[in-house]
This record gives sequence, C-alpha cells and structure tokens, in this order.
Amino acid sequence: MALLDKVPGDLNLYIGGLFTLRRREALAQANITHVVSVLRLPLDKDLFAPFTHHVVQVDDVDDENLLEHFPQTNRFIQDGLDRNGGVLVHCAMGKSRSATVVIAYLMHKYHISPAEALEQVRLARPICEPNEGFMKQLNVYHRMNMTDNVDESPEYQRWLYQREVELSRACGQAPEADKIRFEDEHIREAQAELELRSLLLVLPIPAGPVPEALASPPPPRPPLLFTVGSPSFSES
Repeated sequence: MALLDKVPGDLNLYIGGLFTLRRREALAQANITHVVSVLRLPLDKDLFAPFTHHVVQVDDVDDENLLEHFPQTNRFIQDGLDRNGGVLVHCAMGKSRSATVVIAYLMHKYHISPAEALEQVRLARPICEPNEGFMKQLNVYHRMNMTDNVDESPEYQRWLYQREVELSRACGQAPEADKIRFEDEHIREAQAELELRSLLLVLPIPAGPVPEALASPPPPRPPLLFTVGSPSFSES
C-alpha cells in the first residue's frame, strides 16, 4: 500500500489520504487532474490549486449522511475520467470516507454490490474499511438500484426517517411531527398497494370476449308503487 493507490481495472481512479496531496511527483505520474476531498477540515487551497476540486464536508461518524452526496461524486469522478484525466479520492487516512465514495462510484458504474466493490477497493488499499453507518448507506444505495435521483427514492426517505428517529432517541427528544406523518403516509400507501396487488391476483381474467350480458349495464328497474307493509289496492 502506498500513499496513492490505484483502483484495479482500466479506470485511472486512485484512493489515498490527505498527505497524498504533498506528493507532487506521484500525482504528476498518475496524471491526477481531479481531486475529491471527503472530510471536514480546513484545507490549504495551494495544495489543490493545480486540480479541479470537489469537497464533501463530512465527518467519519456512523450517523453522517454521505449517501446524499453519491450522485454528485459519481458525476465528478466520471467527468474527470471522461476528460482522460486521473481522479484522486481522499479523506484523512484513505480508509473510510474516501473508500465509501469510491465504492459508491463502482457500484453505480458496474451495477455491483457493496461487498463486491469493497473487495475491488481492498485489492488496491487493504486498510479500506467504511464505518458501520457508511456500510448501511451503501446497502441502502444498492436497494435503490444506485439511482441518480436519491431524494425521490422511497427507500432513501425511509432511511432518513429511521435515522431521524435514532438521532432523536439519542438526544432524548421525540422525532419531528412532519416526519412521523410522512412515515405513516408511506405505510398506508404501501398497504394500499399491497391490497390492490392481492385483489388483482384473486380476480379471474376472462379468456375470451366479455359476454354482452356482462358488458352491458342491466336495464333500469321500474319504480316501486308500494312497499312491503303498505295497504293493498282493492278492485272497485
């Protein structure tokens, strides 16, 4: 393992730590043109002056939302590669946050699972180990089929709600009312959809044309002249 490790395959994609940026000769040899910084630290602008730079300000903690940034980081990485450049993704140590971003990109590009993508990244950098919260987010991303429209995904909204509940519980507070209503509505919609699917499975589907008697509405019934219990009419 070096300070700058290339992800296996044909992609000019690298992963490393913050100190990688001081190895100018190694960066030049790798033709690094784009850099993704995944950390919440004051950064020396002079270090990044030669590169197209994208910053994702997150901490390496379980409850940090890195999933919402995947579409942007995927596009940035792909843009750098499409320009025949090299892309470096780094965090502080090149272990958790940067690994998560690279794994998400590989999942999106090759439609593979988090475990498969992590295996590829570890071939280049064995210390890569996304924290538990990031691994959960990668699994959610996989269940979302790596969609580019993260915010509109019900799977993502469900994860956000569960995250809000866990954070509120940790702080000794109740979750916000609008989030509770959202989850209730989501459950009702899911139940209604399930009931509709069950009904469609039970209803028989006619093999041929519908008989005319069934296709046409029945003729209107004549109005009742009297009801049960009313006095009968006698002949005069």
